[in-house]
Amino acid sequence: MPLGLFIAAASAVGSLVSGKKAKKAQKKANAAQRKINRLKNEQAKRAFLRKFRQQQAAALVSGVAAGVGIESSTVQGELSSGRSQRTTAVGEFGELDALGGAQEAAQNQAASANFQGSVFGAVGAFASSKAGGDFLDGLRLPGNN
Repeated sequence: MPLGLFIAAASAVGSLVSGKKAKKAQKKANAAQRKINRLKNEQAKRAFLRKFRQQQAAALVSGVAAGVGIESSTVQGELSSGRSQRTTAVGEFGELDALGGAQEAAQNQAASANFQGSVFGAVGAFASSKAGGDFLDGLRLPGNN
């Protein structure tokens, strides 16, 4: 095997192996980032719900302290407003989590596409090299006598 052909083939194989390792590492990094984002989202959700419960308790306490009772329209309005805000926020936390999953999937698709690009690049580089071109020109393919 001519030295040029060996070097071109080794370079192509090395490029493919490196591309595959990079793809795997990128997917691991994406998964780790997704876990971090999910954890931060859960922490923010818990903090929001804790604050929500405090606001609900404060509304009840202020109603009793003012002597209007917890059935008054003012207290019930504050409680209802808080529940509405909670419903919206919990929905947003859920959407944020779903978007994180979509982002991870897109990043993994990008890593796969980058790997495929490196495969085509390695094959192209091999084929366009002097040794690779000579090798390919010497192949006997059907219809190429």
